[in-house]
Amino acid sequence: MQKHFHHQKKFPTENSWKHFSSEEKKFNERESVTIPGQAKHRVQNKTEDKLIFIEIQTGSYFGEDDIVAFQSVTVGNKVVEIIEQWNKEDKYTDAYYLHGLAVEVAEALAEWINQKIKSELNLEQGGLRYSWGFPSCPDVSQHHLVWNLLQPEKSGMTLTESGQIIPEQSTAAIVVHHPKAQYFVL
Repeated sequence: MQKHFHHQKKFPTENSWKHFSSEEKKFNERESVTIPGQAKHRVQNKTEDKLIFIEIQTGSYFGEDDIVAFQSVTVGNKVVEIIEQWNKEDKYTDAYYLHGLAVEVAEALAEWINQKIKSELNLEQGGLRYSWGFPSCPDVSQHHLVWNLLQPEKSGMTLTESGQIIPEQSTAAIVVHHPKAQYFVL
């Protein structure tokens, strides 16, 4: 059982059974439940289905101006087409260098967007960028959640079933604005 004194929780849900305290209720997709501050609660999945939920904390610990930033960037599909063409034409060195340049441009774009976010939020510290597929966020399947928010397909980006971004020279991230944010390994 959990009990939180300084905030309440809200759980948006996917389709699955959960158990809160002693009440059983089936929540439908995109439904949510709010647990008031200081209320004892427990979340359980009573099915074989994969449980997906997002915990949102609200209350006095968090101010009304709290935000979260997400970003996605890509160099686009044209680069991939050129690399494939050059490989077919046996221009392997050119394709290799263009691939490396495209990867670096995608990283530079991500850093530029991150700096823009930090500037707009007037952050001197914090503003760390966490990308899925790295030690702090290893589960690339969570890209599917980000896709629902950002709709990066409008920029030509797609996802594989497992959550890998296409084209490869693309990235998505969550930006944590807390001044004491640190990188960590799960």
